Amino acid sequence: MSEQSGRTGRQLGLYVPVETAEKLKALSAQTDIPQSRLLRQALQLLFEKYADAFRQKPGRSRKQY
Repeated sequence: MSEQSGRTGRQLGLYVPVETAEKLKALSAQTDIPQSRLLRQALQLLFEKYADAFRQKPGRSRKQY
């Protein structure tokens, strides 16, 4: 099926809180951008943000309890 659409990657089953889903639905309606694209863009921005944060703080690890 990915060959037909020209997409590559994997489909992920993702559950989000109802409030998050409603916000995504409202934003999609306001911007005419599909919810799936908004979610992909949000995840990409999140990963870029955290990748930058980890590069700035080398050698730090989580506390051991």
